[in-house]
Amino acid sequence: MFSNKGPICYIIVLLSLNALYFWRIIFDTGSTLSFDPLSGGDLNGHIYPIHSFLATSLQNGELPLWNPYMFCGFPQFAEMKTGVFYPLHWVLPLMVNDGYLSYRGYEIFSVFHAFLMGVFTFLLVNYLFKKPIVALFASIVFEFNGYVSLYYNNPVNLMVITWMPLTFLFVVKSIKETSFIWAILSGFSMAMSFMGGYFEEFIFIFYFVSIYFIANAIYYDKLEYLYFWTIFVCVTIGTTAIQWIPTLELSLY
Repeated sequence: MFSNKGPICYIIVLLSLNALYFWRIIFDTGSTLSFDPLSGGDLNGHIYPIHSFLATSLQNGELPLWNPYMFCGFPQFAEMKTGVFYPLHWVLPLMVNDGYLSYRGYEIFSVFHAFLMGVFTFLLVNYLFKKPIVALFASIVFEFNGYVSLYYNNPVNLMVITWMPLTFLFVVKSIKETSFIWAILSGFSMAMSFMGGYFEEFIFIFYFVSIYFIANAIYYDKLEYLYFWTIFVCVTIGTTAIQWIPTLELSLY
């Protein structure tokens, strides 16, 4: 049925599956359950409050340097999970209503990341195998697997995982096409994962990408792959310095 269709057709199928899976969040405007704001956990006890403060601060044209509502005050800017410089967070001020970040809007923000993850996975697998139906299957498996589904109610984890397939796409393209440009883009994509705010998952991806670069350099005996890896590391560290420097300073206390 899809054999003669272009990639856009498969993306539409993936979008439809997301709409079906998250139907209650997207379409049931009267529902207060969705990700269940009364259930507790990291989303409601930590992640949503700091992102609500981020959204209101940005709406007022301010950076959330100090949050007076946590403990006896908290240097929120230095908290990685705040994600002040995560570009997609800059749309959150549009979801502020009556001085607070819309909870349902924040849920839809998470759902968008889930869809984005599926699209990036599709692009990666389609590049590797040139078979869109295989890429669609891989997207479904990755986006809706048990581990990822566990974090749909914790957007910080989701923001890190989302950029993993795109990072690998750029890494693979840099090696296959011997291109410094793709190596640079892989660093920027890796930086997006870091800015998402969950360091543990970021570092696992960073290690794996580094091992992939080095292993290919050894296997194919091509020194330029190590140059690509160096570019990847430098772009990642340089782009994220605005966040990891204050975070490192905070960790000392």
